[in-house]
Amino acid sequence: MAIIDDFVKCYKSQYSEYDMIRKRVESVIEKNLRDSGIMAITSSRAKDAGRLREKLLLRQKDTPYNTFEDIENDIVDFVGVRIALYFPNDQKKVDSLIHYLFDVEKTKCFPNEQRSNDIYSRRFSGYCVTCPLISRRGNVSNNLEVSRHILPASGCRERNAA
Repeated sequence: MAIIDDFVKCYKSQYSEYDMIRKRVESVIEKNLRDSGIMAITSSRAKDAGRLREKLLLRQKDTPYNTFEDIENDIVDFVGVRIALYFPNDQKKVDSLIHYLFDVEKTKCFPNEQRSNDIYSRRFSGYCVTCPLISRRGNVSNNLEVSRHILPASGCRERNAA
């Protein structure tokens, strides 16, 4: 549990950097949505340190953490940007835009299974989400610097390695 507490302490010390990244990513996405004529509402957050600690403690049961790198490889949502579309048919346009602006390493979808019901066919599927894990793409995003897991550069790794 010491590795988790040390990581969270380091995360807290870097929170302002995560928050800056959150604002920059959201700003780039908002501008490009607007320029593309896509009507959407965006929101964003840097993960709360307390919630991060809770998540790490829960996940450590299945994924033991020995180093900071173990945690960084497991947790991918230190920063999150939500795009709520007015028109669900714009999802493909948004996916293309995200792929243009960022390198998408992988994408998770929820729900991952389509509901089937022989009696009733839904006109609207309800809540669904597509979560791309992104990193920067060249200079497309006004020199936006986002590393693999949206991690700021820091001395945490040096302290961890000692």
